[in-house]
Amino acid sequence: MPKASVVQTNLTAGELSPKMLGRVDVNKYVNGAEQIQNFIVTPYGGAQRTPGTRFIGEARKSSVVARLVPFQFSTEQTYMLSFNDGKIVFFRNQGRVVEAAITITGVTQANPGVVTAPAHGLSTNEDVVLSGIVGMTRLNGNVYRMGATTVNTFELKDPQTGANVDTSAYAAYTSGGTLARVYDVNHDYADADLKDLRFAQTADVMYIVHPSYSPRKLSRTGHTAWTLATVTFVDGPFLPQNTTATTLTPSVSAVGATGTLTASTAIFTAAADDPTTKVIGQLFKLHGGVVKVTDFTSTTVLQITVVSVLSATTATAAWSEGAWSPGNGNPGAVSFFEQRLAFAGSTNNPQTVWLSVSESYEDMDVASAGADDALIYTIASDQVNAIRWLSAAKTLLLGTSGGVFSLSSGDDATPLTPTNVVVKRETTFGAATLVPKQIGNYAFYVQRDTLIVRELAYSLEIDQQKAANITILSEHITAGGIVDMDYQQSPNNLLWCVRGDGKIATLTREIDQEVAAWTEQTPSGTSPAYENVAVIQSSTVADGDEVWLVVKRTINGATHRYVELLETFDWGADNKDAFFVQSGLTYDGASVSTIIGLDHLEGQTVDVYADGAVQAQQTVTNGALTLATAAAKVQAGLAYDSTIKTLRVEAGSAIGTSQGQLKRINNVIVRVLKTLQLKVGTPTTQYDQDLTAIKTGDVEAHHDGGWETEGQVVVKCDDPVPCHVIAIIQQLTEEDR
Repeated sequence: MPKASVVQTNLTAGELSPKMLGRVDVNKYVNGAEQIQNFIVTPYGGAQRTPGTRFIGEARKSSVVARLVPFQFSTEQTYMLSFNDGKIVFFRNQGRVVEAAITITGVTQANPGVVTAPAHGLSTNEDVVLSGIVGMTRLNGNVYRMGATTVNTFELKDPQTGANVDTSAYAAYTSGGTLARVYDVNHDYADADLKDLRFAQTADVMYIVHPSYSPRKLSRTGHTAWTLATVTFVDGPFLPQNTTATTLTPSVSAVGATGTLTASTAIFTAAADDPTTKVIGQLFKLHGGVVKVTDFTSTTVLQITVVSVLSATTATAAWSEGAWSPGNGNPGAVSFFEQRLAFAGSTNNPQTVWLSVSESYEDMDVASAGADDALIYTIASDQVNAIRWLSAAKTLLLGTSGGVFSLSSGDDATPLTPTNVVVKRETTFGAATLVPKQIGNYAFYVQRDTLIVRELAYSLEIDQQKAANITILSEHITAGGIVDMDYQQSPNNLLWCVRGDGKIATLTREIDQEVAAWTEQTPSGTSPAYENVAVIQSSTVADGDEVWLVVKRTINGATHRYVELLETFDWGADNKDAFFVQSGLTYDGASVSTIIGLDHLEGQTVDVYADGAVQAQQTVTNGALTLATAAAKVQAGLAYDSTIKTLRVEAGSAIGTSQGQLKRINNVIVRVLKTLQLKVGTPTTQYDQDLTAIKTGDVEAHHDGGWETEGQVVVKCDDPVPCHVIAIIQQLTEEDR
């Protein structure tokens, strides 16, 4: 019976599709695995356990969806914005942005608890964070909604249910404490529309578009100074000038004046269900100026405000209707390109792209067709190609339902002008609505079926753009369809793709080293689901990126949507800082036996990693847990498993392939880096080989398994500790038949 020793040196092909299990002839087979769950393949080839997630806070209203949006002014001033329940809540430095602290002088033990804060100046239904309270410490760090309010007091309410917060059984208030209002800004987007918002940011301004809303502008002048307003464009954009005999007559001409706009025929046809919604906000250009509709009077008369001065108040047939309005629809895509602000894809003009005057983002004047003037282009093709997204690279990419087009001047050295627009179809693979992500010179976009990710890049071989299917070897990894996506540049070049089934497919892509490895991330707990991902450059970790998540969890039978932050892959030199729990928190202070502040995990059984050692699991009761041994540094949160299952071993045999041959694994050696727990076995045998200290090197797992045809190894980590697999070596005996 021949013996063999087979080494898997890397996992750079990632988790391969079940449809690939027979393809031992493919080079990628030896670098793949049947399952890689809650591990990330590194560009160096190994698989590092996916860090845990830190609980940052709960969405303002957990019963409805939340959308995270990154906003980066500089490397030191980065924000994560949460759109939810008609509010934008802001996060900075991994915590909520709050207003100035207000002193607390008392809290009652009552139902509801009443906080005394002299002359607090706040109102009912404001959200506040309490901190620094001595005695009634359970209130610290939590968000509460202000109930009945007086000049000096307010009742505590649960921000999710509106129920009273009963503090009767809490420890008595002793002294100290402050409250701070959670800073927020109102928005008018419906919950169902949040997923379709598109954004383009420059400096302290972010433009926001959606087909059902006029373009908005979010402006920042300070941490607690943000404004959201409808964009007032200087000029246009407008549809082609009227060619009928119908005239329009304005009653006023001065800027800011209010009056009427009267048509010679009944052209202002209103929607039957709401006669005002289709015209309010519409622009008209006539007599060299612009007016804006403020109200509907009749099919021939509208109420207006003059936006820019008109040269006359006489009737004229030379007028143009605004391209965007409730009736015509608004742009659904936005991006910056060559110092212009680009919009595209309105309801009535789905194949049109509008670009602003150069370096004047809110001026859409195309009148003179000068080199710097705004421009309008409509894709001409043999089918409807509704523009779903814009993405700026060397060219402006236009993602449509029928393929991807590029817009440019046609020459890399020549700026875009209204007279040199070149639009080319780059691929016929239609795009989903998700905005693509750039990795180097490659654009990664989701195909319109949401099941395929394509890698768009120039191919010298065919002298044009090529849209390669980057999921071809792992077609199963997008099960449920991709519903959200973002890119983490540092570390590891990772593309995070949220699936419709609540899991995440993660791609490690190191193009020069031919690393393209998909893995699967699963949330822990009861009926959990990842719903949204957003990445922002960290303001605290040099050159690193933070991955933020909205996670839907069931806690004590109720649905909660938590904002959570993926912890860093490199926790530093102190192993006590390793963080491998989900929705977890850290205690760092004097040695204690009781950990508080875990109200968000009430009733849940949690893992505990204390002073660098694993302790027994505990159940959170009244927001607290009791340690088996007192500790000064504690990570506590939901447990999760990380698993690697190798493919069927191909070791060859005297008569050809080893596939289908009986074999027995005698020994498994796993080469690891900074690993505290490792369980090694096969799919049918028990795992073993727990470690007692952080180890770098070879871990030998003697194995006395029986004869089988598969020859697969399972490596697992299910404690709240690190695990980093570098290579897997199988020593086996094979029976040739």
